[in-house]
Amino acid sequence: MNELRLHLDTPSSHIIFVHPGRESYTFPLSGSLRISPSFLNRDSTCSPKASVSLVRTVKTDIQGSACTNTKSRRRYSLPFRHRATSPTTSQESVETVLECQLWPSPAVLAPTSTAAITTSTKWPFCIPIPSNIPATTRTDLGSVSYTITATVTLASGKSAFITRALDIFYRLVPTLDLTTRHVRQFPGSPLLVDVNMTQHQPKAGTASLMFSVALIARNILRPGILEGEMKFITIKTINWWIEEEARLTEIISSDLQSCSSTCKKSTRSLSDGVVKVEWPTRSRQRSDEQSLKPGRLEINFNIMIPRSAEPADDIYLDSYGTGGSGWNYQSQLASRQVITVDHHLKIEISTGEDTWNSRTNTLLDRKILVKSYGTILPMRIHQLADSNETLHGACYQEELPAFEVAQALPPPSYETSLQSTKPFFMA
Repeated sequence: MNELRLHLDTPSSHIIFVHPGRESYTFPLSGSLRISPSFLNRDSTCSPKASVSLVRTVKTDIQGSACTNTKSRRRYSLPFRHRATSPTTSQESVETVLECQLWPSPAVLAPTSTAAITTSTKWPFCIPIPSNIPATTRTDLGSVSYTITATVTLASGKSAFITRALDIFYRLVPTLDLTTRHVRQFPGSPLLVDVNMTQHQPKAGTASLMFSVALIARNILRPGILEGEMKFITIKTINWWIEEEARLTEIISSDLQSCSSTCKKSTRSLSDGVVKVEWPTRSRQRSDEQSLKPGRLEINFNIMIPRSAEPADDIYLDSYGTGGSGWNYQSQLASRQVITVDHHLKIEISTGEDTWNSRTNTLLDRKILVKSYGTILPMRIHQLADSNETLHGACYQEELPAFEVAQALPPPSYETSLQSTKPFFMA
């Protein structure tokens, strides 16, 4: 019935841009709301009131109880007794992120005839979208979705509403600074790993995300026990995999503070691979031993996340209005469940050991497997903005000059500006 009274035209998706080293930003959402004349004719004595809201729904699908305290619980098990499978429970948390009141046009404020009302029932609007809200997400624990809801209320109190689904996505702005660096050192070992990850735009239809990884192993060379011996830490294989971890967190808010506790976790693998490193049986000829001093080895490989994995954007707890910078609103719900998502790159390095005679340049001993090293690196997951999403460059087309450059710039010529300006008068 509402579809015959109200007509809401809005985009089906909205993009929030992430610029490395800066705050995320987005553009307002534009649309229009049209009202059928038959709905307005019921009460034409006063102009109607219209509002547009952005509504977020967090739906959780949990097997058993969502949040349980198992710290002081003792478990008893009887022999030959099967445990019953816990039923799946679904909960929904609906929250209004923002609400904007639409200003009527002058024709609607003072209608003179039915024809005037017929031609004056369209509200074009442009509402601000917070740039730090969670993206539309689907995980094993539940989903985060959005709708645009328009409500029209007559002077008589009768109202009607209409909703449209809205998908919100994050896109990473392509810049020269898309490399993240992580350095790890392992206890009891001289080995130091320097990992540099750079995100690239994958070819159309090949993958959802693509990264190039430069793994630099340092301190792999040390003197041996005997004179002239050099020992190398050799890298045999590098196993890597990307994991997506979703958390269901319960937030309890009060007038003074809010506290949160993690209820459930869900982890899934997005992609994995193995890099095999070939080592020569004879050392490369070197002009001198100066090249041995750095003791470093660089291994390059690519990481691809397929489209079938459907990776979710990173979602932080602050994006639900629990604190932090950016758009911060106070939730009206005393207790709510939210979903957060983060990603990690796990690397396992299998190493051996080679013993060389630095004088004769010959291999003395080779140990295939000596030790394995593992590390977990945080990973940011956002798709790169493509050429069709060039609007993000409008905010950053002109950079402000550096302090040294601005200090050397000449001041403006005020005298020339005053001479060329003609006086004007207001009637």
